[in-house]
Amino acid sequence: MEEMVKGESVIARQDYNLYGININGKEGIYCDTNKETGRALIYFPEVDEYGEIIDFERVNPGVVPENNNNFAKRLSKLEFTIERNFTGFGSTIGDRR
Repeated sequence: MEEMVKGESVIARQDYNLYGININGKEGIYCDTNKETGRALIYFPEVDEYGEIIDFERVNPGVVPENNNNFAKRLSKLEFTIERNFTGFGSTIGDRR
């Protein structure tokens, strides 16, 4: 399978409850794939939420539709800017380093 492109349109093909709505058959925007779980992070504009989906269909592989471009350009990986341990930000109590 060709590598997925951030912003591709996909259609969910599994029953998945996203805040009370079954998104099976709904169109979403591909964001990324979790390498550990194999689940794709997909944004569903109709619900305005993200879901981690395994079974989905690519609408047009490798192509980002014009209406998904702005959304896809704004996506970025979460980067931690401060180290946190179990006792809170900046605390050294219980630090196991």
